[in-house]
Amino acid sequence: MFRNDPSAAVAARTALVIAGCMLLAGCTSLENFTECETDSACKSKYGSLSVCADDGICEQMTRDMLQAPCDRTYGNFGAEDVVPVGVLLPSSGALGGVGTPVRQAIYLATDDINAMGGLNGREMALVVCDSAGDRDVARQAATYLIEDLGVEAILGPLTATSAFALADLAKQHEVPMISPSITDPNLSDIDDGGYIWRTVATDDKQGEALAKLVQHIMDTVLDKPHEDVRVAMVVNDDIYGETLNRAFTQHMIASGYLDFNPNPGGPDQVVSISYENAVNIDRTVPTDLEMFKELESLSPAPDIVVWLGRPDLWVTMLSYDQLMRSPTIGHTAYHVMPDLAKDIARAEMGSEEVAGRIWGTALKTNADASYPPFQSFRTIYQDAWVYDPVQVQYASNGWDATYALAIAAKNTDLSGEQINKGLERLTADGTEVEAVKSDLQKAYNAVSNGQSVALQGASGPIAFDPQTGDIESDRDIILWCYAHHTLTEVGSIFDGETFTARSCIEAAAE
Repeated sequence: MFRNDPSAAVAARTALVIAGCMLLAGCTSLENFTECETDSACKSKYGSLSVCADDGICEQMTRDMLQAPCDRTYGNFGAEDVVPVGVLLPSSGALGGVGTPVRQAIYLATDDINAMGGLNGREMALVVCDSAGDRDVARQAATYLIEDLGVEAILGPLTATSAFALADLAKQHEVPMISPSITDPNLSDIDDGGYIWRTVATDDKQGEALAKLVQHIMDTVLDKPHEDVRVAMVVNDDIYGETLNRAFTQHMIASGYLDFNPNPGGPDQVVSISYENAVNIDRTVPTDLEMFKELESLSPAPDIVVWLGRPDLWVTMLSYDQLMRSPTIGHTAYHVMPDLAKDIARAEMGSEEVAGRIWGTALKTNADASYPPFQSFRTIYQDAWVYDPVQVQYASNGWDATYALAIAAKNTDLSGEQINKGLERLTADGTEVEAVKSDLQKAYNAVSNGQSVALQGASGPIAFDPQTGDIESDRDIILWCYAHHTLTEVGSIFDGETFTARSCIEAAAE
């Protein structure tokens, strides 16, 4: 028998059991009837969300049966014939402020998809896992989603560190993972069997953009010769931080603006401080407190601090800046941050004293305001969650990842293998479709007619390279600034060749 099954299937199965008992000598009741000893027996009969209860009867999983860190759901989880899809993003920890807007966008896109019939005609329900920004937790969650819940697709993960920890799982179980946020170029060559995709462009030019931005500050903002400028670099000891660090250092050395060599006769012009996130267990480099103390001890104090890490650096940065501005020190510095630090929730902790002195780079993930798919997404997102998606990073990419999944699932058996193959349908030369609810049926019709789909996502065109899982797109690097307790995108500053001078000082004055 199958609990929580509102259909006639329960009655039909019960009738079959009774009929079977009547044919067997000595069978007079159902008291000792069992239909399972293991969860796998139920899953093979009734689907991936069926489990074997203590009394040997199969029952449909409900939300309260889920295990942390995957104990949240969205949609009609537990209903008959739903398709479970995993969401693997941080809701807590250093990256919680980045993961949350992405998850919110996925929820909204899921509503659209279910309103148009779900995944290939079946309702879609999300099982939401909090990776806490930790690769070990991400692997635990992905293993549970795949091996225990039987999901055939995962939206996520958020970071390259997690993706490298999950690649073998995706490959072994043939479960596609669609990341809305991994910009690391190294992901293109990962050994994943072709099962990790991304709806965001690579940021192989962000390190160079950071270098050019620091040069711009040295040329136009700091009133001192280049050789007198002091720079501190705070580098997260992970794939993200080290990748940016290598590119930034390479371009700064090539420019001749800074001397990275040790100075035996005096203070070094550039000081690099490595740190690890608090969520990591193995601490072989300084913690935040140790990093703060090292920054505090620098003399002379740095004119520019480059923070190559996650949003949790905001707390350290603001505390350090406040200390430096104290009457006993009286020093002000400029702060430069990359895309993962673009966190509106953290920025709200700031004060007007740092307005115009926090400059950030990020891949252009939001399309221009005049672009209809982004206009539509922006309105829907603001109505639901108040924030303007321009203020956050990767929300539009999360929306696009969910739409890509729905199109890929059309006319498949909803297995991971077929969904993965379906993602190859999203090409640059297919039937043009916008990532809006009213265009979903157009996309489904194109697939049914054997055509590919040119998805115009909220973040821009989504056309996959099936060899790498990358989108075939080259996005500019934009400048974002802190002012008035919020974050503002000022505009594009680097296209890979030309740097366009823009300033956060003017943005703060507006």
